[in-house]
Amino acid sequence: MDLSRFDIFNLFSRKKEKLTGSQRSVALGDFGSSRRQWDLEIEENPIREPHLAQELIKIENFSREVYDCLEIAAQDTFASTDGDDIGFTVAETIDDNETAVHTDIYVIAMEVIQRKQNHEKMVIGGTLLQKALKWSLIYGDAFLELAIEREGITKNDYCVSKSLYLPTWEIFRCEDDHGNLEGFEQRRYLHSTSPDNIFTPPQIVHFRHNQKYLYGKSLWLPSLGYWAKLKEATENLAVAAREAGINPTLHIFPEGYAPNQRTQYKNNYEQRKLSGELLTDIYLLSGMELKKLSSSNPSLTGLIDTVLQWRYHMIPSGFPIWLFPGLQPSGGAKEISRAPDRNYARKRYGWCQLLTKGIRQVIDTEIILKMGWDFYYKEVLKGGGYRIIWPEWQIDGMADTDESNQQGINDLDLEGNEDGGQIQTQRYRTPVF
Repeated sequence: MDLSRFDIFNLFSRKKEKLTGSQRSVALGDFGSSRRQWDLEIEENPIREPHLAQELIKIENFSREVYDCLEIAAQDTFASTDGDDIGFTVAETIDDNETAVHTDIYVIAMEVIQRKQNHEKMVIGGTLLQKALKWSLIYGDAFLELAIEREGITKNDYCVSKSLYLPTWEIFRCEDDHGNLEGFEQRRYLHSTSPDNIFTPPQIVHFRHNQKYLYGKSLWLPSLGYWAKLKEATENLAVAAREAGINPTLHIFPEGYAPNQRTQYKNNYEQRKLSGELLTDIYLLSGMELKKLSSSNPSLTGLIDTVLQWRYHMIPSGFPIWLFPGLQPSGGAKEISRAPDRNYARKRYGWCQLLTKGIRQVIDTEIILKMGWDFYYKEVLKGGGYRIIWPEWQIDGMADTDESNQQGINDLDLEGNEDGGQIQTQRYRTPVF
């Protein structure tokens, strides 16, 4: 989001903006207050697009493939070879890879990235933005509220002091007919004339995946139909396996066998089973016969293949298939020119880029609060500004060395979209934005 003079004037006209939104659903009303006392897990209560939201919430909670994809995406985006938990930082040089970033910009940016709002939670640094990536991928959107508060006594001692994730499906983005952002609202009803919480544009960081107009689109939107088929196929396989596994043993008595003899035989047989004795030998009278009810060997191959097929459809294009238990890549172990590796690396670049837009909004806000609009306009908008860099990506030792400050590595923010599909690169390099 680009900040304007109007945004900053509106921001300072309120003197300070503490966190006003609720991480719990306002649509739950009094029940939400009671649930706060019970300290139960916070759940989404969809107001915007409720039918779509409910389906996405279900697959997030109950689909093994979706859960694994989200975990893999979050871990790989923030992964670093030294185990650092920051995940991203500010490059020391601007786009030419030689000129140093303005000292004040670098210090301010690094300070807000490393800032903590309590002993365990950071404002935007660490792994806090992993949730933003997960929600953006599964829901299409994630909303992070920022608190603007005074940290000192002088007029320029405001800062981005806190952050808070808001319920995705209760937040509405308000734009006019010309696409100008007017603000955000948290509503308990779709057509609320008096929203519970109203936010100015600088207060909300809106992360969007595959943006349509106002909102993003879920990575699993095309897979919702396959989710229903997967559940049905899995149930069919379970029923068939249970039926195939039950093949009773027939104890056929000879003609003329007395009832008391049958009862005595049955009781003796059941007693031996209950005692845990392994029945390796059974002694039969003349004319008795033991056999299984069915001599056929039913095959579950077709049902298993159907389940596997629907599981494949639950994994978005680009994710490494071999990371999922029970699934194997269709092309075998060797792929031409390691194309899957490159495709997944490009997706990871896209996820870095998605988060970088939000990170830059927070840093830009902090720079304006500390240095004023004129400084921001001169040094960031019209000057060299700064770049966000992410950890180097390594697959099977094929990664290049750190290139964030080497000649020829351009700002990838200009090379692709949020999905990373247009980024043209043949090397696993450090993403720079």
